[in-house]
Amino acid sequence: MPYITTEASEQEGSPVEVYEFFMANKRYLISSGGVADQVTFNGFRCESLSISRGQVVYTSDNQKSALDVVIPDNITFARDYITKGNSNSCTLNIHRFHASDNTQGNSVVYWKGRVLGARFDDNHITLQCESVFSSIARAGLRQQYTLYCRHALFSSPCRLIRDNFKYSATLAEPSTAFSAKLNGLPANVLQNKPGLTGGVMDDGTDRYSILSHSGQYITLDRPCKLNTGAAVTVYAGCDKTKEYCKDAMNNIENFGGFSWMPLRNISDGRPY
Repeated sequence: MPYITTEASEQEGSPVEVYEFFMANKRYLISSGGVADQVTFNGFRCESLSISRGQVVYTSDNQKSALDVVIPDNITFARDYITKGNSNSCTLNIHRFHASDNTQGNSVVYWKGRVLGARFDDNHITLQCESVFSSIARAGLRQQYTLYCRHALFSSPCRLIRDNFKYSATLAEPSTAFSAKLNGLPANVLQNKPGLTGGVMDDGTDRYSILSHSGQYITLDRPCKLNTGAAVTVYAGCDKTKEYCKDAMNNIENFGGFSWMPLRNISDGRPY
C-alpha cells in the first residue's frame, strides 16, 4: 500500500521514524520504536532508542525550521559535541514510514538537515539541528573589497596546493590541554616561513585548528590528549597579508587583497 494511503488513514497508520545520522563516513540508524521493537530500514537493522524531536515546521523563516532532537546521553557521537567538540560535520535525515507496510520505497524523507551543536539536559542530550533549506538563504558568493586577501587558503583562486604545505611531525612531550610541542618541523616552518597559525593539525583520528604557532609550540582550538612520540600531520596557515603571501607562501601573483585601498573615506567632508 502506498505511504500516503496509510498515512492519511484513520485506523491503519502505525508511524515509525528512523533517524539517519552521517558523520565521518559512518552511518548511525536510530528508530523511534521501543526497545522491544525490531525495526529494519532498507535492509539495515536500526537501534531502538527513546528518541524524540520538536515539531517539524515548514516556513519561509529558516530560524523557525530548526529542529531539536532529544536522545539518551550514552550515544558516543552526540557526547563528542559536548566533551571535546566535533571536527566532522554531521547530517541528519529523518525517514518516516508505517510498521504495517515497511517495504522498499514506502517511506518518505520527513526532514533533512545537519547537526549544529548539542547540550546536556538532565539525563539526555539535545541535538540542535538546522534545515537543509537554511543554506539556500545564505548570501551568495561575492568579492570583498578589503586590504587582506579574500581567498580561502588552498582554494582554486589561491592556487596553492595543500600537500605542498603539509609537514610530518611527532610530539616532543605529552600534549597539555590546548598546547603541543612538535619535533621534526622543517627549519623554514620554525622561522614562520610559512607558519602554522590558522592551519590544521591531524592526528589520524581528529583534526584541530591551530590558533597560534611559535617555534616548536602550537596552540589548538580544543583539548588534545596525545602521548610523546605520537605522529601528527600539520598544514600551514595564512594571515591574509600581502607580505606573508609574498615572503612565506611565494604566491603574491594570486594575492586577493586591495593593497592600495585608501584608509580614509574621501567623502567625509575633510579637506585632508
